[in-house]
Order: sequence, then structure tokens, then C-alpha cells
Amino acid sequence: MMLFSQSAATAASAAKPASTTPAVESAFPNIAISSGYMNNCGFHSIIHLWMALPDEMFSYLYNNFPVFKEIHREFCNQYGGEVSLEKLLQFKKLPLLDNPWDRELIWGGVFREVLKTIAALEVVRISELPPMEDADIESVQYRFGPKELEFLETAECVDFRMLKLLTEKMGLDLTVYNQVASHAEFELPIYHFAPERETCWQAELFFNGGHYDFTHQDKALNKAHNDKRAVQHSCLLMSAPRVAKEGQALTPEFIRNVVVDIVRAVNQKLTAPEQKSTLKPNF
Repeated sequence: MMLFSQSAATAASAAKPASTTPAVESAFPNIAISSGYMNNCGFHSIIHLWMALPDEMFSYLYNNFPVFKEIHREFCNQYGGEVSLEKLLQFKKLPLLDNPWDRELIWGGVFREVLKTIAALEVVRISELPPMEDADIESVQYRFGPKELEFLETAECVDFRMLKLLTEKMGLDLTVYNQVASHAEFELPIYHFAPERETCWQAELFFNGGHYDFTHQDKALNKAHNDKRAVQHSCLLMSAPRVAKEGQALTPEFIRNVVVDIVRAVNQKLTAPEQKSTLKPNF
């Protein structure tokens, strides 16, 4: 769906803090809602859980898993600022990030761009593998090609087997509950994707064939999240009509430009003069 539906940094060598998200049984009725804006609901679900992590774990991930610096680098490419944990922690605490709608608007496109880079590298890797016999295709979970990259370019809902290309680099243990068990492409009720390295945090997503929602391990946080969505409006989206000139169509591109301008202005108050990074990804 395209519209809204509803202390100092830890050193890289420091011991990993204890995970605050022990595994629990799934609870379909009590889940937290993500919007489907720009079909980024899968990213939105991960973003909400990431932003809810304690600073200690948030810092550990940033210092030990290169993908988080790439996420922050893409954020700075879009909004300006300095790629540093200190600045990201400051931004994370802004009242703007307490609004679920605005959190999604700011970070959803960033996550999609990072996954584009990862997926493109995966396509190259797959293309260099020996050809498979038809009988062997069943033995692999997913093979990426140009068609899959088109889904990322055209703002389609991201397949969870593609989403895991990102989450597996985040120290994230991902479980996806398929709520459409009869769906031809997704026959299993539960899909589990372990991280490439150590497990530091966990995410449970709920997929209905075209949309993702999620759950906090503490189910009380689901209600708090949903209550905020019910009473808060997107500050960023509400700004678009106010700045639009007469006759200006509120296209996704126009709204995106408004979001970028506002977030740049907010972010520049926290950072040194912006420097757009030219460093290559280091996944």
C-alpha cells in the first residue's frame, strides 16, 4: 500500500551488552502498526525497533556492524551532517523522532537506498556462481536478479527474503510470521533469518501478503506505539501543504523535498557544516 495505514559511545572493543529482547511467543492480536507509506513498511518495522534500543546496545551495533555506519552515511547524504555516533545519538533523542509517522518518513527511504546497494552487490555475487540445475533451485532460499532490483527502484513492497539481506548484516535475528499461509509464494507460516554474525537483537514481523507490522518484545510498548499513531499527526507531512504554493500538487517528490529541507535544518543545528561522504560502502 502506498498511503499511511494507520553515555559516551561504547568502544568497538568493549564487551557486548546483554540483549534486552529475549525470545517470546508471538501474539498476532497485539501487534504494533507500521505505515505503508512508499511501501517501506518492512523498513519502518525494523526502524521502530532499532530506535527503541537502549543507547548502550545502539552504540555497540554502530561500532561493531559496518552497515550501521553505511545507514548513517546515507542519512547524511540525504540530510547533511556528520557521520559519527555522537551526532546520531543526539538526533535519535530529538522530539521529532518520538513521532512514529515522522520517524518513518525520515528513515524509510534511507534504509531502502542502503538495501539497494547491498542487493546490487548480491546480484553480482550470484551472477558469478556456477549455473544451477533446475533440481537444485529448491536448495536455495532466493536468487536475486534485475527483477528484484526493480522492486527497490520502483518503491514496491520489499520481499522479506530481500529484507533479510539487510537485517543479517545488522546483528538482527529476524522472524517473519506469514499471515497468509495459503499465499502461493510464501507457503511456510514462519520464516527465520539469522544474522551473519552474532545475534544482538531480535525482530518479529507480521506479513499479510503486501504489508508488514511488528511487535516489541514488551507488548505494552505496542499499545504505546499505536496510541501515539492515533493521536499524533506527521509534523513533516503537515508542513507540505503549508509551504506549497497555490496550485502546487502534493506529489511524493514535493513532499520528499519538504521533508529533506526540514530535517536538514534540524540536523544542521546538531552538526558541523555538512560534508557529503564519498566513501565507498564497507559491508
